[in-house]
Amino acid sequence: MLEALFARQVEELFARPQDRWSPPVRTAPDQGRDGTEAFVLAEVRSSVAESSAFLREHEAPRIGPLALEQLHEDVRTLANDYLRRPLLAVFRDALRLRGDVLRLLDERQRHSDSMELYQVAGHLSAMLSYSCFDLGHPDAASTHARAAWACAEQCDSGQLRAYIRWAQSNIAYWHGRYSDAIALAQSGQRFAGTGTSMLRLTSQEARVHAARNDATEVERALSLARNCDMDAQDDPSGVFSFVPGKFLYYSSETLLKVGGEGSAQRAVAAAEDSLAYFHGHADRSCPEFLAAARLDAASAHLALHDVDGAMVHLDEIFRIPAGHRTTPIRKRMDGMVSLLAGAGDKRAAVVAAELRQISERTASGGA
Repeated sequence: MLEALFARQVEELFARPQDRWSPPVRTAPDQGRDGTEAFVLAEVRSSVAESSAFLREHEAPRIGPLALEQLHEDVRTLANDYLRRPLLAVFRDALRLRGDVLRLLDERQRHSDSMELYQVAGHLSAMLSYSCFDLGHPDAASTHARAAWACAEQCDSGQLRAYIRWAQSNIAYWHGRYSDAIALAQSGQRFAGTGTSMLRLTSQEARVHAARNDATEVERALSLARNCDMDAQDDPSGVFSFVPGKFLYYSSETLLKVGGEGSAQRAVAAAEDSLAYFHGHADRSCPEFLAAARLDAASAHLALHDVDGAMVHLDEIFRIPAGHRTTPIRKRMDGMVSLLAGAGDKRAAVVAAELRQISERTASGGA
């Protein structure tokens, strides 16, 4: 009875089409987020998708160990692809794969296999939430986050719960719902380990407190973050990871909001350290991370009335391909426009106008 009830709830929550499974679709090769065509990589990716689908069908109706292993590998691949491939392409692949996983959950599976399938579906739903938010659809992101939470409850995954609470807090933060953002970040900390999952949530909490001008709580949350084991990567890779470089640019953004010359100087140092980290760990970086760090560094330089220092970083911002201008990057760019407009400098005024045009074109779907 309970299983049937939950199955109906999941069906309503996911709102999936009737015929969810379809073989991998061959489309034009992805244009990488750096604008590079990757014909060979596209063919390899298509061949992997076909083999993965074969394993799921071969072991149907009950899924077997080979298909489960491949599903986890598919999630890892998509999580890493998220940092490099076009967002919409990754979203479509994640949605298609989640449809296959939900179909498998409809069939009678062994309990242990169902728990693994819920974990896979939860990570895919979380990825859909993140991509919808980055693409500028926060309501859809919230729905996918709730779907991910339902899966996390079924498979009892603390790591997944912690990630989802961060994603929900992030949505609330960027839309000015600071009380909700703090409550969600603190809720997630109950499920986090002592490594990067906790680092993510305490860093998130710190910047929300900064947005509320609560300097005491900022320092408390930053202190908790610094005490995390940054070498303990207790999150999966790719989009699910929270590397020290991200903590550093979160810190820069946080300190800048606190205000004051001392905080601005610390913000510059944190942003510069973030850039140094990503340049030294290219495998953990992507243009979005570099753009966030550069925009935070430029903002901190402007807070110190150092227009020349800001321009060094803003020159790089104009080279960001349209596919990398996610919602958080656009919001940072909008904040930068206001800072530049108040700088009282002709160069700053010109750059502000250019950034405003870029942000408006990106928001409207242009390049």
